[in-house]
Amino acid sequence: MKLFLAALFVFSYVTLFSQDTLKVMTYNVLNYGITTSYCTTVNNNILTKEANLKTIFEYADADIININELGTGLSNSQRLLDSVLNKAYPNRYARGQYFNSTASSLVNMVYYNKNLLAIHSQYSIIDGIRDICFFKFYYKGNQLLTGDTAFLTVISAHLKAGSTTSDADDRAAETLALMNYIQNRPVTGNLIVLGDFNVYGSSEDCFQNLVNFSNSSLRFYDPINKLGEWNNNSSYAAYHTQSAWTNDNGCAATGGMDDRFDFILMNENIKYNVQKISYVSGSYLAIGQDGNRFNQSVSYPTNTSAPTAVINALQIASDHLPVVMKLKVNQNPMSVSFTSLPVLKFGYVGGNVWSLLNLDENETYQVVVRDLRGRTITVLHCDKGSSEINLSGLASGMYLLNYSSPATSGVFKVWVE
Repeated sequence: MKLFLAALFVFSYVTLFSQDTLKVMTYNVLNYGITTSYCTTVNNNILTKEANLKTIFEYADADIININELGTGLSNSQRLLDSVLNKAYPNRYARGQYFNSTASSLVNMVYYNKNLLAIHSQYSIIDGIRDICFFKFYYKGNQLLTGDTAFLTVISAHLKAGSTTSDADDRAAETLALMNYIQNRPVTGNLIVLGDFNVYGSSEDCFQNLVNFSNSSLRFYDPINKLGEWNNNSSYAAYHTQSAWTNDNGCAATGGMDDRFDFILMNENIKYNVQKISYVSGSYLAIGQDGNRFNQSVSYPTNTSAPTAVINALQIASDHLPVVMKLKVNQNPMSVSFTSLPVLKFGYVGGNVWSLLNLDENETYQVVVRDLRGRTITVLHCDKGSSEINLSGLASGMYLLNYSSPATSGVFKVWVE
């Protein structure tokens, strides 16, 4: 297939990359796509759940979304993407790889804004009842041209539930395995670990493994620095994330808001803005948590921290509240100046739209084709009298074309189908 550069692509490009803040979200969606003896098609109906999740995701407007408690099977992960996320924001989201090496009935999944991020690598480790999943992203910024963009590794975890000593020991084993893996592999750069930790207080070994690991350079940090014994403690009412319910419907946990189970923790690189990504102070919160929920539901007493429709959706969709925070990407988004663009026009041939780049035909141009990681794919040349760039043979995807001549230079972004 032959594809050329188009004004349409450039216009979309400039509009698309207008932000340099990433919003991260973690949410336990309570047995999505799975029926159990207690969560049935009546008290956990998937169509009802999806309608309410759509309302929540529209309000959250996140760029990275970690989901806990997806029902096993790739179809459930894909359904949430197609039926909820990309209905809330059409064609925004993609998902990571599906991992379930432990054959668990519940899995984790990370979804991301594909217009701002791409996956560099992804894998999982096994030490417990569920995989701990790693997704390394790179930001589609202007440093892609030099291979020096910002990277972020998102670690998705759903630790063992329960209040017994055995349950706590299992959680501790999971986080110790995680930290040892980070140290021994090693996993470096900007890291966040997030999910439902099912932890009752920061003194638990599972949490201490994360925030007080023997190698201090690998420790994680609570962005709001609210460590303590969270369970049924009114001093931490503003930070509790479970349960959104007080009544018993047979599926959701009851008892009202009295536990801080859901977390997004960051490593020192993000805390101290070492490698182009930093935490936006004051941005960490649980959606629907106004501090007046202690042992109460998310909807009673009256909750004005979010629109009524969102509060009601939180009440129905799950027994957890979603947690969000913002990360600042400390580089300019990729952009193209309109003042430097050559004149462009379109041409149509056969079943494909071809766009003709109207370069100065008295000049010889070199065109370096790079992928979005900044790697050079090929180098092409346009001799005098020629204005066509043949990109046949390239795999489907987005590419950066850096053209130069003795008189001018520029960068374009193109999509190859």
